[in-house]
Amino acid sequence: MNRIAVVVLAATGAALASGQNIIPAERLTDWTPGLTVGVPGGIPNRGTIGATVDSVQYGNGSVDASAAIGAAMDACPPGCVVYIPAGTYRLDNRVYRAYASNISIRGAGMGMTILKSNTSEQALLLGTADWPRPTSGIAITGGAKGSATLTLSDVSTIEIGKLVRVEQNDLSYVISATAPTTNNKLMSATFKVTNKAGNIVTVTPSLPFDITSSPVLVQYAISPLSNTGVEDLTIDCNSMSWTGIEFDQSWGCWIENVEIKNSTGRQMFLVCFASGEIRHNYTHDVVGGGPNHEGIDLYQDGSFNLIEDNITYNGGFPGIILGDSQGGCSGNVIAYNFSYNANTGASTMAGMDISVSHGPHNMMNLVEGNIAGGMGSDGYFGSTSHITVVRNWFTATHPTATDNLIAVNVGRWNNYFNLVGNVLGASSFSASGRFQPVTSFSYGTQIIYKLGFPNMGNNGFSMTWGPTTPPDYTAQSTNQPGGDSHGNGGNTLQELDLNVANTMIRHGNYDYLNGSIVWDNSIADHTIPDSYFRTGKPSYFGSLAWPPIDPASPPGEFDDSNISRIPAGYRFVHGSDPVTSVPTGDNGVPTQTTLLQNYPNPFNPTTVISFQLSAVSEVKLSVYDILGREVAVLVNERKGPGSYEVRFDGSNLASGVYFYRLQVGDLSTGSGPRAESKSFVQTRKLLLLK
Repeated sequence: MNRIAVVVLAATGAALASGQNIIPAERLTDWTPGLTVGVPGGIPNRGTIGATVDSVQYGNGSVDASAAIGAAMDACPPGCVVYIPAGTYRLDNRVYRAYASNISIRGAGMGMTILKSNTSEQALLLGTADWPRPTSGIAITGGAKGSATLTLSDVSTIEIGKLVRVEQNDLSYVISATAPTTNNKLMSATFKVTNKAGNIVTVTPSLPFDITSSPVLVQYAISPLSNTGVEDLTIDCNSMSWTGIEFDQSWGCWIENVEIKNSTGRQMFLVCFASGEIRHNYTHDVVGGGPNHEGIDLYQDGSFNLIEDNITYNGGFPGIILGDSQGGCSGNVIAYNFSYNANTGASTMAGMDISVSHGPHNMMNLVEGNIAGGMGSDGYFGSTSHITVVRNWFTATHPTATDNLIAVNVGRWNNYFNLVGNVLGASSFSASGRFQPVTSFSYGTQIIYKLGFPNMGNNGFSMTWGPTTPPDYTAQSTNQPGGDSHGNGGNTLQELDLNVANTMIRHGNYDYLNGSIVWDNSIADHTIPDSYFRTGKPSYFGSLAWPPIDPASPPGEFDDSNISRIPAGYRFVHGSDPVTSVPTGDNGVPTQTTLLQNYPNPFNPTTVISFQLSAVSEVKLSVYDILGREVAVLVNERKGPGSYEVRFDGSNLASGVYFYRLQVGDLSTGSGPRAESKSFVQTRKLLLLK
């Protein structure tokens, strides 16, 4: 057990006055799932099969199935499911549909439906994008942070349903490495137009930042792919495809419960991906490693997305990244992911598992509850700002690497970061490691904070820049003339940027070098919020503790038990989601009726289904196949309040995805089965894997 001490940081220009909230409002935005972040209303649970791929003809891996899958997508009515049954489907060509909106492409489950690539192209390419990226904008004369309405100088060309980008002139702390003296209009976010009236345009969601510097509205000409998702399958890139799934210019789309492996490049490549969701996926075993082998890659103009409960393991460098090119990624949430073993292409060299920026300018993003070897923002191509990092565990470890073991690596031109309630390092952290070096250091030194260094791989610098209030880089390019912005042929822009630490709020973080929680002495509030985007414990956490990361009780050793603090880590260790539970009253009787997730899942051939009843009820528990046919009735009788377990045996069923449904009639105020005062129906998914 680690003794908790308290260390106090010196006050910085970013610190709050005593008694105020920890993070000022101007550094935060609204991250409400299903409203301002993620798929609006949540990922739909579509139950109607609109088209089915012939598994007998195409699911044996011996013939090309790409045309058949594309044809099923074409034939599927809106709001329905393209079902790809269990089997291996060879793809000699990429499956590409530019306008396949409002459908769910669903397999029988990870490892059951396998799309095996036999091409160097993407396995799945959905949507199409304006190219080059549009840049011509219309002046915005009115609008504010938190508002969804914009006043324009001219709305005649604006179309409802199109995507638009709100951007403004670069502020003093916004810079591009390749054009440091140019106004590149890098501060931006991408929205959908929902209405226009007079000279007012309404967008969704609301603005995540203030627009004060000659803002404009840039419209994309091509209508976005909308409300389409990929679910419940494996994509084996087969050491051939450079990416498993690419979405271009889309809105309200998702990838859920998908495994992607063996890509020669990126696993997921998401370009102009807005108000989408990446949930409960597993990317792993990238081929080659190094740059351009990212796992979940929001390449550019990716705004208001929820990246939650995913596993990335040896699945890219970094495993999760925002703004891999131009940037423009704002209002996103990266939460409760297990991202580890970033593959840099060199087994001895670690890298960031989670990166909030590689290209300028990303802002107003939240990183919460993740377990990863390291997190950062490299400043390679330019600036980023206003990033909130809360209750994560960044271990500064790697399964093979001994170099570049860094918990938090925030490079030059990264300002107004908020790090609150994190655990940094693990119990194995070297006593000879360093807290925050401000001089050059060797790659073999373990680091808690690397702040303000130029580029992502440089552990040295030439001179310093700043700090100024506010940070100002408008004259930096003249400070060290000669060479390019990455230090080739000279030292241009290779200073240690002192603004990074000066504008960073660090409060309530535990690190294993000090063996203590470090507080900012100018912030009186020592109560770390459980979450900055959820109002309570998510149901998918099941029986796991919430919040999973507590600096007052740091995990200690990086082992299976502590990895399992979050569902993604639990799934990585145990192969199934955590068992769910519900609250009970003082008498031990459940206070609500609920159907719990089966365990184990996947299973072969038996699994346990649990449910809890809060009152005397008529109960029916049934199992259905993917086509909605009832294949088993497990319970069909009256039961009293309490907790129940039923064993389901799938020996006589084929492998695949099934659904189990609990139907309950509450008889507590009636005298018979027809006197029900209310009813309860809940459905969950299970996977039989033989």
